[in-house]
Amino acid sequence: MVHKTGYGEYAIAHDHPRLRTLRKEVDSLHRTGIRVRFIGERSALPKDLRDLISQAASRTAQNQRMDRVIAANYGGHWDITEACRTVASRVQSGELEP
Repeated sequence: MVHKTGYGEYAIAHDHPRLRTLRKEVDSLHRTGIRVRFIGERSALPKDLRDLISQAASRTAQNQRMDRVIAANYGGHWDITEACRTVASRVQSGELEP
């Protein structure tokens, strides 16, 4: 079940089937040495799901057998925005010239 928490954000009940499925899949992927990475704009996702995504990525970060990349709330605009942020950060740090 999804609950509105205020400020336009929604929370997914802790025992929601999709969260249980993701937890179960991450356990299986971790046991088999697969790293889980997520791409996309996470800020629009419910906090429960963002937390689970972060936990999954952290838990499997050292795995090297294979990468599984999951695109959630992803579009080509996201790639362009992230590339611009990276370049701006490198300019700000002095690594790149403007």
